[in-house]
Amino acid sequence: MGGKQTYHIKPLPRQNMPREMLASQGPDVLKNAELLAIIFGTGYKQENVLELASRILKEYGSKAITRERSVARLMGELGLPKVKASQIIACFELGRRFYQEDTSRMPTIRGADDVFNYLKDIQNAKKKLFVDCILMCATSSSMTK
Repeated sequence: MGGKQTYHIKPLPRQNMPREMLASQGPDVLKNAELLAIIFGTGYKQENVLELASRILKEYGSKAITRERSVARLMGELGLPKVKASQIIACFELGRRFYQEDTSRMPTIRGADDVFNYLKDIQNAKKKLFVDCILMCATSSSMTK
């Protein structure tokens, strides 16, 4: 038999399992370890997936692990297999890429919520600037259709 045998967190009531909590209550109610456990999916005989995720965040630090870019370093420092270390690196790299600010393109404005989210950082701007921005976004959006 090759590789480590995986184990799930079956002793938990189904409604308390991270994936089920995510689906029924949304991501805001989950702890960081529970979110990481969802990414991993399974643990090992020695530690279930929640124990594994909690240990990783405790030993490495939740801030430090988000900046880590070396699969080999995670494998060595945390004793993780290549698959789990790669999942961590890929997950946080996607987060970095999705949220990098691209100032060269205009945001997509589909409705009032989009306008609010785009302009909420300039709440203290004068009323005319606010109206001008909305008109400019609306004009730009209708011209590209």
